[in-house]
Amino acid sequence: MPTNTYPDLTISNVSISAARSYHLRFEPFGWAIFTVNDTTSELSVQADWGINLAHRWPGGGLGGKTISQALAMWCDASYVCDKLHYGQKRTEFDPDETVASVKRAIISARRDGRLDREQARDLWFDLYHYSSDCDTSDGFLHSLTSELDSFLEVSYEYIEQRPTFPWCIYLNTLLPAFFEALRDDLKHRAA
Repeated sequence: MPTNTYPDLTISNVSISAARSYHLRFEPFGWAIFTVNDTTSELSVQADWGINLAHRWPGGGLGGKTISQALAMWCDASYVCDKLHYGQKRTEFDPDETVASVKRAIISARRDGRLDREQARDLWFDLYHYSSDCDTSDGFLHSLTSELDSFLEVSYEYIEQRPTFPWCIYLNTLLPAFFEALRDDLKHRAA
């Protein structure tokens, strides 16, 4: 019985294409290398911040433009960030905003009379005592006392998310800097 569960593959064709790399350095620290291959419509990024990403656009889907031209002309950071992060985690549990969300619910219930002063104080104490060290939404939900969980009724609705650091650094810093370098390069090559 064969131990391979994958097909035997043989090379049927080899093609070689050149790519152009943009080496970006940032102050006070950090770097990123964006490599664009216009022949294969690929964009690859290696960065100092721990997440390396790539995407290949299907041939013919760029309106007759090379990937460099398309990225420089009509692709924005949000679109490209979405393509590069396909399958990647984009949001994460935000413990501070989750606690703030529960605090707002307690304050609202106190103001409209659903909780008296002592009940609100007890829930407030439970919130800080049991959930202050949670770094995941599951950990937060499991840390809730039965009183706090009962008060919230549908406790998972109070979970708040925030964008991940890699998503933010690509969207707000790396991609805009790359687009600027790419546009300058295309302008100089056309001159």
